[in-house]
Amino acid sequence: MQAGHRWHGKLDFDEININAQCAGCNKWKQGNLAKYDDYLIEKYGIEVWNDLYKRKNQTGAEYRTVEDYQAIIDK
Repeated sequence: MQAGHRWHGKLDFDEININAQCAGCNKWKQGNLAKYDDYLIEKYGIEVWNDLYKRKNQTGAEYRTVEDYQAIIDK
């Protein structure tokens, strides 16, 4: 298993965006994004997926603080 994620960049540390994924899908199928989207929607719901999609285009400062990132590091 590898850490797979839908969107790179500012969502690399988002716990909803990062999930276990088989190495074959992650490496050779470039994340197998259609199935990964289905998984995210099944696990979290369409509203959460839509929020994640919206946040991918925001700057990190719009929804994360330094304290938020420190909490992730501490965890």
